[in-house]
Order: sequence, then C-alpha cells, then structure tokens
Amino acid sequence: MKILTSLNRPLIFFLVLATAIFYSCSLVQKKPILLEQVEKTEIIVVKRTKNFSNSEMVKIRGKAFINETGELAVGGIITANSENGDYINNEGSFEFEVPEGELIILAKFLGFHNGNLILSAKPGELIELEIRFGSYTVLLDE
Repeated sequence: MKILTSLNRPLIFFLVLATAIFYSCSLVQKKPILLEQVEKTEIIVVKRTKNFSNSEMVKIRGKAFINETGELAVGGIITANSENGDYINNEGSFEFEVPEGELIILAKFLGFHNGNLILSAKPGELIELEIRFGSYTVLLDE
C-alpha cells in the first residue's frame, strides 16, 4: 500500500508546516500595549468683581462642562480649601462662599481628571469660574 504518492506529498508538507507555524505563534505571549489619552481639566477665571458685597466672605460661582462634548458636568464637586463647596447642579452651575485669603479651588467629576487652581481673594469679592473637565482614557491593545 502506497501511503505517500507524488500528488499528496506537497499537501502533507503544507499541513505539517501550517501546524508548526500555528503552534509556534500560540506559544509566543503577547504583551498588552498601554495607550493613554490624557486631557487636562482646566479651571478658568472668567471674571473677578471687587466689592461685590459688604460681606467678609468671598463668593465663588460658575459653570462646568465636559471639554470634549460641551455637555454640562452635572454631579461634579467644586471645593475651596477642602472646607466649603458645592455640587454642580442640573444646569451645570455651582455657587458657594468661602472666607477670604489664599484659596485652593478643586474640581472633581467621576471619570475625569481633577483640576485645581490657586488664587488669592479679598472680602466681598465675586469670582466667576468656568471649569472644563478633561478625560482620562486608558486603552489596552493586544
């Protein structure tokens, strides 16, 4: 009985070669590639009004957006000196009062970069801010 004929030798050679390549490729471990796309969160001082009120406090108010889409950042948190702050409401607005002096404004929104701004404020001053939350995306590619 003839097992290998001249017609099926190339076919058998091809099958053996394909099997060897398949198994050698499956033994090589692929390392994931980490791709990061980072867009900073910006806090912009839109307007400062001195002597806005006779109060000893400083009023901070403004609007917050998602930078990529322009949508309102509803549910984010804005604080000053980790003491006073406000949630961003359904209209994308926030407003709160803090004591005068050196202020560290911190903006947080789940899934986005935190933003901060350091400024000095005097009593009775109104500071209007615009916050643009930047995204932080991590992609894994095989």
